[in-house]
Amino acid sequence: MSSLNKINEHADSVRQQKPQWAMFAWAAGFVLTGFFISLFIFDDVNVTNILMTRRLPLTAIGVIIMMAAYFTDFTILGKYPRSICFGVGLLLAVIYGLAGFGTSISILDMQFQLQVFALLLPVVFAPIIYISRNKRYLGLFGCLLTYGLLCLVTLSANQISGFVHFAIIGMSLLIIAVMKNWFGVNKGIGVALTLVPHIILFAAIVFAYGGSERLMAIINPHSDPMAFGFVGIQVRELLSNAVLVGEGTVPEIFPEAWMYSDFISLAIINRFGWLAFALVTGLLMFFIGQLIVRCMKQKSGLGFFVSIAVVLTLSVQIFLHIIFNMGFIFTQISLPLISPGNSAMLINMGLIGLMLSVFRTGDAVIDEINASDFLSWKDGKLIINFNFGGQMSRITHL
Repeated sequence: MSSLNKINEHADSVRQQKPQWAMFAWAAGFVLTGFFISLFIFDDVNVTNILMTRRLPLTAIGVIIMMAAYFTDFTILGKYPRSICFGVGLLLAVIYGLAGFGTSISILDMQFQLQVFALLLPVVFAPIIYISRNKRYLGLFGCLLTYGLLCLVTLSANQISGFVHFAIIGMSLLIIAVMKNWFGVNKGIGVALTLVPHIILFAAIVFAYGGSERLMAIINPHSDPMAFGFVGIQVRELLSNAVLVGEGTVPEIFPEAWMYSDFISLAIINRFGWLAFALVTGLLMFFIGQLIVRCMKQKSGLGFFVSIAVVLTLSVQIFLHIIFNMGFIFTQISLPLISPGNSAMLINMGLIGLMLSVFRTGDAVIDEINASDFLSWKDGKLIINFNFGGQMSRITHL
C-alpha cells in the first residue's frame, strides 16, 4: 500500500470518529450535582471538610480515568477476551480473599467498598459473549459457565450486593444475545437455559440469607420490625413525612441513615422534596435513554455488547438504589455519579469513558465474517464463505 493510500485510510478513520463531548458534559453534570447535593445535605463540618479535601481530588482522578478510557482502543477487549476476563476475575478473587469477610479494603490510602469491584465484571463478560457467535449450544454453555464462575467470585467474600448486580446484568446480556440469534440456537430453549439456573440460584441465595422471613420483610417490613424489617420501617416512615417541595420532618428515632452513600436519594427527598428527586431521576433516565439509542446504532457486535454492558451496569445500579431508598431493603448500592461514595464513582467514570470510546470509534470497527458463517448479508450483498467451519469472530478497523 502506498503512503498516500495509508494517509487516506487514516484520514477516513479520523473522519469516522464521533467526539462525545455532549455525553461528557452530562456525566460531569451529574458528578457536580452529587457534590453540591452532599454539601447542602451534610450539616456536619467534618463531613463537609472531607467532601472538599477528598471528594474534589478524587473527582479529578476520576476525570483522568474517564479520559484515559475514552482514548483507549476498546477492541482490545475483543482481541484478548478470555485473558482479560480471567485476569479481572482472578484479581477480584485475590482482593476479596485479602479482605476476608470485611466490607472494604484500603488501596493507596483510599477505602474501596468491595461490592463496587463487581461493577467491572459485565464489561469483561460481554466480550466472552461476542466471541461465542454461532457456536450454538456449546457457545451458550461456555458463556453460562463463565458467568457462573464470575458469580462465585462475587459470593466468595459474602458480597451479596455485587452478586445481585452482576447476576441481573449477566442474565440480561445472555438473553439479549439469544434474542439477537447470536449463538444460533432456538430462542425459546436458549432463554429457558439462561433463566432456569438463575431462578434456582436466586432461590438458594434468598433462603441462605434469611429465607422466607427476609423476603417477607422486604415486601412488608412490619412482619419483622425488630430485625430484617427495621430499616425498611424507618425509611418508609421518613418518606411518609416528606413533602413535594422543601424539607420534610424526621422521626425522632430515625438513625439519620441518609448520611450514608447508599441513602442519597432518601436524603434528597427529605431535604429538598419529592420534586427534586423526580428531577434528578428524570435526568438520569434521559441520560440512560440517550446511551441506549447510541448502543443500538453500533455496527459491530463487540461495540454493541461492550456498550450495552456499561449501560446495564449504570441502569441496574440506579434501579437497585431507588428500590432500596423506597424502603424495599433487598440490596444496597450507591447512585451512579451522584452518591458521595468515591470508589464507585471512580469505577463508573472509567466505564463511562470506555463506553464513550465505543461511541467515538465504533463506526470504524466492523466484525469480519465469522468462519462459521456459510452465508452472510452485508451492504446489500449475499456473501458465500467457502472457509466455512471456523469458530471465532474477529474485528477489524475500517
